[in-house]
Amino acid sequence: MKKLLLLAIAACIPSMAQEYVAYYTFTLAGSAGIFTIQQPAANAKTVRFSEVYVSCSASCTITMERDGSAASTTAITPTKLRATYNNATATVFRDSNVGAGTVIQPGVFINASGGESWTVFDLKSLSLIGNGTGKNVTIKTNSITATVRISVKWSEQ
Repeated sequence: MKKLLLLAIAACIPSMAQEYVAYYTFTLAGSAGIFTIQQPAANAKTVRFSEVYVSCSASCTITMERDGSAASTTAITPTKLRATYNNATATVFRDSNVGAGTVIQPGVFINASGGESWTVFDLKSLSLIGNGTGKNVTIKTNSITATVRISVKWSEQ
């Protein structure tokens, strides 16, 4: 009876989500910055996005897509927001070679004429569920000559 009660209590306690951030600075010369967060082929956790922060030193256009064909280059390591967290199961790619996906945020123009500043995109309604490298979210700039900074925050559970 005690074991059953303990199991029932444990089932009611939600597991804690672990949070991560990935950041990269692109130095672009007439090219696009492409940044992808992608599920693994196996052992994926549910990825729930929070925000994307983008900064451009020149005016730029940002497009977001999901579920493009799998990226395979160039992986970077996300940062755990607490040292006690496990490593992220999602993989992050900069200068990504991801294939075209479904546009979820059409081109948003960021006017940098007043100087470089951060634009925040709220992605709280966006998640990646289940295994498969074709489950991904990509943030792209237009082809520009500029310094572009992209930071993405998400949780895994």
